[in-house]
Amino acid sequence: MIFMKDGEKDYLDSCKQIKFVRMEDVFREIQTYKTDNFKAVIEMGRVAIKASLYVQCAAVLAILAFFSNNLMEVIRGEITQISFLEMYVNSMYCWSFGIVLCVISYGTTYLSQYYDYQNYCAHSEELKHAVINGENYTMPVRKIAYRFQYASIFLVCVSYVTMFVGFICAANGMNLLIGH
Repeated sequence: MIFMKDGEKDYLDSCKQIKFVRMEDVFREIQTYKTDNFKAVIEMGRVAIKASLYVQCAAVLAILAFFSNNLMEVIRGEITQISFLEMYVNSMYCWSFGIVLCVISYGTTYLSQYYDYQNYCAHSEELKHAVINGENYTMPVRKIAYRFQYASIFLVCVSYVTMFVGFICAANGMNLLIGH
């Protein structure tokens, strides 16, 4: 049996308190980091998806307005070149497809966030115990969350491609109309 002096016991008690305070700080830092990164990813995804969605919706509306303004000239035969209309229809198809991709990417973004959060909740206790015991711990990765993240990024990138292809088709149609 080891007998400690009062000063040694007080020192050990204060070391334990410091350890627990530090563990609480680590837990808070982990939670804050995870929460802040999660919010940042959500916001960046939202901005990218909304940008593509708004531009393509506005482009479709602009083309529809252009069609309605020039439809009477086409019907009366003043504009005989129908190929420019085909270009505009193709651009609308591209933009509509891009809009659908944006909507799907919203869903994949939220599914990736759901699976990532679910993974974090499932393994956060293991992380806390590892910190308490002073062990190294790496959070397991749930691959389905990454698959949905990659799918969302891919869909947004393809929606931007459809946006530019639609612009090219519309510009070609405008060139045909002007050249007539």
